[in-house]
Amino acid sequence: MKTGIYWQDPKYALGRWPTDPSTVLYLPLHKLDGASFMSKDVYGHLAVAHGALWTPRGRSFDGNDDYIDTGLTKDLSGGGDFTAEAWIEAANINKIFAFSQAHALDPYSTDWVVMLNPIDSLFYMRGVALAPPTGFDVTRRNHLALVWEKEVEKFKGYVNGELVGQSATVSGYGGAGSVKIGARGDGTTSFFGGRIDEVRIRNRALTGIEIQLSYLAAKWRYR
Repeated sequence: MKTGIYWQDPKYALGRWPTDPSTVLYLPLHKLDGASFMSKDVYGHLAVAHGALWTPRGRSFDGNDDYIDTGLTKDLSGGGDFTAEAWIEAANINKIFAFSQAHALDPYSTDWVVMLNPIDSLFYMRGVALAPPTGFDVTRRNHLALVWEKEVEKFKGYVNGELVGQSATVSGYGGAGSVKIGARGDGTTSFFGGRIDEVRIRNRALTGIEIQLSYLAAKWRYR
């Protein structure tokens, strides 16, 4: 019996098919060069890079003013479950936003962020955070995944295919504006320094098995 959508089909579970109907954003950044490019999902979001240089291992962010506007404006947390994942390698342990969505615009506040602070807040949502596991090395390439379940109003965090934990109850959630990679939702603060690749957002909560398969599918590239 199926749990979730298509998880028993390895073409979907391993992330080989961007046409998976739950995928609302897919950016294999090691394949996408230029100042702007279309996302490789069925929606074809126009992403615009402000700096963020292309490399064969993903986009490189300078930590000063580089970011990518993904063009995805869907209210992810208020609209239902979602999963946000990427391969991330930070250059330092400063307060940084690997990728995020705003909660309110002008003045900006954050709804959710993956890697708010690699010391104590790898995953964050409306004041609720999950810390990294013991021995976590921010400067290595890590697969991070945030899984939001709206019905219980909690999220789970995964590092390299392993569950870090489940959050306390989150209140006052709701996304606004487009998802940004490498900065806060306004694109002017909390800049990320390092490399990011394989950004994928689905409009459902992936299972632990699916997260492991997604991690293993691309692990070879980042050894």
